[in-house]
Amino acid sequence: MQDKEIAHLLKEFRISESVGFVLECPAVELPAKFAAWAQICDSMPTLVEKHTVREAIGRMPLIDSSSIETYEQLRLAHLLLATLAAGYIWHAGEREASAFIPRQIAVPFWEISERLGTKPCVTHLTACLANWRLVDPTGPISALNMRLIAFRFIEDFGNEWFFLNTAQMEIDFAPVLIEMIRACARSERVTDRNAQQAQHLAVTRALDVLAHTLHKSTATLRDMRLHLRPDVFYHGFRRFMAGFSRGIYEQQGGIIFEGVDGIGPQKFDGGSAAQSSTLQAADSFLGVKHRGAEAEFLLEQRNYMPPEHKRFLEFLDRKSPVQRLLPTSQALKCSFDNCMDALVVFRNQHIQIVASYIIAQRKTDENSVLAQHGTGGTGFVAFLKAIRDNLTKYYK
Repeated sequence: MQDKEIAHLLKEFRISESVGFVLECPAVELPAKFAAWAQICDSMPTLVEKHTVREAIGRMPLIDSSSIETYEQLRLAHLLLATLAAGYIWHAGEREASAFIPRQIAVPFWEISERLGTKPCVTHLTACLANWRLVDPTGPISALNMRLIAFRFIEDFGNEWFFLNTAQMEIDFAPVLIEMIRACARSERVTDRNAQQAQHLAVTRALDVLAHTLHKSTATLRDMRLHLRPDVFYHGFRRFMAGFSRGIYEQQGGIIFEGVDGIGPQKFDGGSAAQSSTLQAADSFLGVKHRGAEAEFLLEQRNYMPPEHKRFLEFLDRKSPVQRLLPTSQALKCSFDNCMDALVVFRNQHIQIVASYIIAQRKTDENSVLAQHGTGGTGFVAFLKAIRDNLTKYYK
């Protein structure tokens, strides 16, 4: 594939050569008429501590969002409104969660989400992929040189580190996404010996880069412990990532978007690692097919991704030549097995993080709905183990 064709596909799928699925140049400020959104988001840790989030938002005007024009500004608006909604709903804890989102947030949140083709709730695409700014503009794009724009609910830096460290894993995946595109461009069946060799080389290189990236991501995931204590995560800000499908929302059919005409209560999942296009891209490129409830959940979470990233996964599902070529090359099979080894190691590390940051902490919170389910709505321990265990049938 020529560089021009790669550039076209990267643009089509909104993938950055330097930061992958992360939004490359996120807006950090909206026009002055939206200042109230940013001001309350900036004050959110203090408002949460004083239990005055709802009072502050109650004084906020309903602002017409139709003047927001650029894609980057739309993503910023979604981030700010997701922060406001999460603060309003969850600041007093699960037992006092709000049954509705007030019109000052609900109306623009619904409109902005429709324009972006995504959901009006906290998602990975918002809290992580479009939520960063550089501390030193001349320095590297890396977690230690980044700070969050919004979605901060406590003063502890761990709140920021959770999302910045996750963004670092996304950034680390940028090179392999390009190699996947190169390999998929050579996915057609060829009979010419030189073309076959080029095809095998492209696929093998993509697999080798993927294995290296997965090992790097495992180390980055392990670094979560450097600046985030498990108790700070669980008791400090985890609830703000929850969706509207369990507890009171299950009973009333979802959450009510006040002031949005023609809809009833709406059920949405919260933020989930399953919304990461990088992890699903690895599965799609390798040809890993999950089964049953796990497969259904992963497919549903694609609806919480940017539409362009969802289309990229569908592109990989159609075009990946990996499974077709595996029987034809021992070298390729070796690279594939290395990838699967690395993916199992990553999944194991993820399970260990969950055990430390959620399972060990929930002993003091056993009657909570959120204690039993991930913020994305799954029974998370069984889900993660099923995803990992399914990998073993694909190799060795």
